[in-house]
Amino acid sequence: MSPTQGVTHMQDITIYQPPQHMTLDQARLAWLDEKRADSVRTADAYKSTLDDFREVLRKVGLDLDSEPALVAPIAQGWCRSSQREGVTVTPSTFNQRRSTISSFYKYAIIYEVLQNNPIERVKRQKPGKKDAAHHLSNSTVKTGLARIDRSTAEGLRDYALLSVALATGRRVSEIAGLRYKHLHRDGNTCIVDFDNCKGKKSFTNRLGVGTTRAVYAYLECVYPGQLLTLAGDTPVWVSFSDRNNRQAIGPRTLANICERYLGTSKTHAPRHTLAVTMHNHGAKITDISKALGHSDIKITSDYLEEHLSYENPLAAALEEEWGIE
Repeated sequence: MSPTQGVTHMQDITIYQPPQHMTLDQARLAWLDEKRADSVRTADAYKSTLDDFREVLRKVGLDLDSEPALVAPIAQGWCRSSQREGVTVTPSTFNQRRSTISSFYKYAIIYEVLQNNPIERVKRQKPGKKDAAHHLSNSTVKTGLARIDRSTAEGLRDYALLSVALATGRRVSEIAGLRYKHLHRDGNTCIVDFDNCKGKKSFTNRLGVGTTRAVYAYLECVYPGQLLTLAGDTPVWVSFSDRNNRQAIGPRTLANICERYLGTSKTHAPRHTLAVTMHNHGAKITDISKALGHSDIKITSDYLEEHLSYENPLAAALEEEWGIE
C-alpha cells in the first residue's frame, strides 16, 4: 500500500476572522451615532464639519489617518479658512472647528482605530476684545425690551425669548432647543428643564412671575386653546418666516433677535449680563457658578474677572467728584 493510500484529503477550509479594529469609515459612523444621542442637529453639524475637512485632506492625497505631522498644518489652515475670499473666520469659529475634528480623533484613539491626534498640535485661538461678547448695561436691556412690539405674535416671542435668556443664562442652543415638555407650570411661575446642555448636563430653572407671564402670553397666542393637549415635542420657539413658518427656530434667529433689540449679535451677551448683574447685586460666587452651570468655582471666578476687568466701580462717584456731566 502506498503511503498516501487510506488518507482522506480534505479541502482547505477558510475560517473568517473579523478585523481586530474598526475601519476609519466605521469609526466615523460610530462617532456620529454617539453625537446623535446628544442631538440630531449636533450630529448633522459634526458630520458636515468632518466631511468638509476630510475632503480638503483628500485633495492633497491625504486622509484622516495620514501622518499627523502632515495633517496638523492642513487642519490649522482649514480651521481659519472661509468660503469668502479674503475673509478670516472668527476665533470662536476656528476653535469650534478644531474642537469638532479633535473630538473625532479622540473617539478613534479610544477604539484603537488611530494612535495620534494631530489636532493637538493646532493651538486654540484666543478671541480678541472686539470678538468677545460683553455684558449689557441695565439701560440697554430695559430699552431693548421696551422697544419690542408685543401686539404681534413675533413680538411676544421675541420678548419672552429674551426674558428667558436673561433670566436663566442658558446657552443659545439650549434655549432654541426647548420643547413644550420642558415647561412645567407651577402656580404663577414656570419650571424649565434644560436637558441637553453643554457637557451632557441637565439644568432646571424656575422662571419668575414676569417671565412666566411673558412665556405663556406668547404660547397662548401661537397655540390658542391648545396648551392642555399640546404634544410634548412641540417647539416652544417657532419661526414666523415664510420659508420656515411655525418650525423650530435655530441659534441664528436668536442672534438676530439679540442684534435687533440689544445691539449685539453675540448670543452669549444675555448670559454674561446675568452673571455680572448677579455679582453687582451681591450674589455669592457659589450662586453665580450654579446659575451658569460651572463645575468649578475657579471657572466662575476667572469668568467674572474677565467680564469685570474693564469696569471701574467708582466711575459714577468720580464723575460727580470732578463735575463731569
